Amino acid sequence: IERFNEYGQRLTYGAIWPSSAHANSQHFVPLDNGSWVSCSSSAGVRVFPDSVTTFTATSTIATAPTGTTGSYGCAVTASGSIVVSWFGASTDYLSIYSSTLTNQTHLINNNQGILADPRGVGVMRNGDIVVADHTKDYLLRVNGSGSVVKII
Repeated sequence: IERFNEYGQRLTYGAIWPSSAHANSQHFVPLDNGSWVSCSSSAGVRVFPDSVTTFTATSTIATAPTGTTGSYGCAVTASGSIVVSWFGASTDYLSIYSSTLTNQTHLINNNQGILADPRGVGVMRNGDIVVADHTKDYLLRVNGSGSVVKII
């Protein structure tokens, strides 16, 4: 993981930055409190504080659901919930967590018919969630309850 300032200059801080604290990170999302979320294709999802002197994840880490290997996408809703797409060979989920990565709810619970290879995730202004499906080559739009709104 690399760190850059607002001018695009690479920052280093002793043994802290750059860091390999979260292997195979695929996506980073900033949080309003200054922390950030890292989604990994092999090491779950973690929230990290924005610090230049320490580099430790919060004590809560979302691990991949059974049958999945990791996450390729995450996003944050207006209320601060964290949305995560989980990928597996034949098991995939779209899940939502509280801002501390607790209270997991599966919005799409391993339904290969509509979500076979989830990747990037986004949250629309109205709160709907969009997830890219790499295999089906489309965007799946669901509401906050996981009901399909449409396929794009």
